[in-house]
Amino acid sequence: MSLDKFSKNKPILSDITLKLTNEIKLVLNEYDKNLNIKVIKFIGDIQEIKNDLNSINFKIKFKNKNNLLLKKIPEFKHDISSMMKMTELMKWCKKNKISMPSIYFTNRNKPFLLFNSHYWILMEYLE
Repeated sequence: MSLDKFSKNKPILSDITLKLTNEIKLVLNEYDKNLNIKVIKFIGDIQEIKNDLNSINFKIKFKNKNNLLLKKIPEFKHDISSMMKMTELMKWCKKNKISMPSIYFTNRNKPFLLFNSHYWILMEYLE
């Protein structure tokens, strides 16, 4: 039985491929072209990346900014409407002082990005 990767005190952080790094950089450019990325790590055991049923999560370290979490969610898992509801709920929680990571908006002021058949959500990484 596999535990939720965020339930551990310190999650496993794994290196990712150059191809995935480049894909993530393209995604991050849609949020801010001036992000100074130091390192990108997969949260969990990289061998399990194809087995993740809901989302794939990455911890992004920057040279000039706090760490961020990037969620990669397969498009076939959710439609646009459910993604909007989910991000609206996250914003509502934050606004009402319910502990929740803040969402970063794209350059087009959207709470998520649809790219390469995946939804991408960028948010605060809570240590």
